[in-house]
Amino acid sequence: SVVEATSQLTGSLITSANPDAWDVLPATQDGNGAAVDAYLHMNQVDLFYRRSFRWRSYDNKGSNLKVIVHDNSAGVNNAFWNGSELHFGDGNAQSAGGPDLPPTDLDTVAHELTHGVTDYTSKLVYGGESGALNESASDVFACIVEHELHPNAQRNLWFSEDSLVAGTPFRNMRHTQDSQSPQPDHVDAQQYKGVAAAAWGPANDRGGVHINSGIPNNAFALMVEGGQHDTSRVKVNIGGWDLGKRLAWFAQRYNDRANTQFYAHARWQIAAAKKVGVMVEPAACAWVAVGVIKADYVKRNYNVTCEVGCEAGTCDAGAGDAAPDADFRDSCVGRADGVYCSQLRDFSAIVCKGGSLVSGQQCPSPQKCIGPNGPGTTIQCK
Repeated sequence: SVVEATSQLTGSLITSANPDAWDVLPATQDGNGAAVDAYLHMNQVDLFYRRSFRWRSYDNKGSNLKVIVHDNSAGVNNAFWNGSELHFGDGNAQSAGGPDLPPTDLDTVAHELTHGVTDYTSKLVYGGESGALNESASDVFACIVEHELHPNAQRNLWFSEDSLVAGTPFRNMRHTQDSQSPQPDHVDAQQYKGVAAAAWGPANDRGGVHINSGIPNNAFALMVEGGQHDTSRVKVNIGGWDLGKRLAWFAQRYNDRANTQFYAHARWQIAAAKKVGVMVEPAACAWVAVGVIKADYVKRNYNVTCEVGCEAGTCDAGAGDAAPDADFRDSCVGRADGVYCSQLRDFSAIVCKGGSLVSGQQCPSPQKCIGPNGPGTTIQCK
């Protein structure tokens, strides 16, 4: 496909043989280079969908991809998909560290293009819980794209951090309150629940599409990298990015429909984990952790038990638990390629490659993991 970069300032197509000279703005003006970034990142995202899922462009027809830069009609810090084109503003002097950059960073471009893909796959209605799933799909695939291109980065569960000078992510998938745009991480904190479609509008974020997307976002983050949920304290074993990617596409391409709600989406993802032969426990317990699925449901249907850790502020660090403010998670940072027993589950292990979590393995009940805790390919149980 062809990627075109158009400037709203000149109203004309910007072309150049020099990839550093696409923008017509003076070098001293904020936003210089936006067309270069948008062009590069759009190509990378398009290639991701083609190579990963054989999905061509946003519509699977290989249609040309059009990018409009320096478009401040919807706000200088905004970026949006208009049904056939991607539009990006110029950034804004909002942060203490100086002017924010045009939102043409990799994960923002991936987010917006995924809205186009959603239009031709699940077709999730943009309002209420289905709209929150629509927004979450864009956030999730933005993180997956960034992880595929930069697997060793430690901020791949952050969204749009590279366009914000202050360094705080716009959204934090793992700790949803710790961001410039805080979101709930549990259904008990869901906003605008029950608002009828006729009442969706700007005043209520169309039923909370940008707000409540934090709930499925957090489920995804726990699913891929594990950890203890900030609110429910449910512990989730590492599933790995490969699992998250497969289940996200399974939902996007095959299961979700226009009016899919959180509960159906979660049940389908858990069922898909079993169907495609990956670990069920991370998917099941991630959705239990955010309150969408009940613990007795996954126990009854999948024989999965989701452990609840100590409440925040009540852990006894000397009695086998970590400090109350610890981020319970498994990590591959500083570890050689291999298999390592999980710190969250006695029967599980994480698989590390290139410093990145790629998958998980389990021992058959009631055995426990004993290694290899280093180079190796298969979990050792006893």
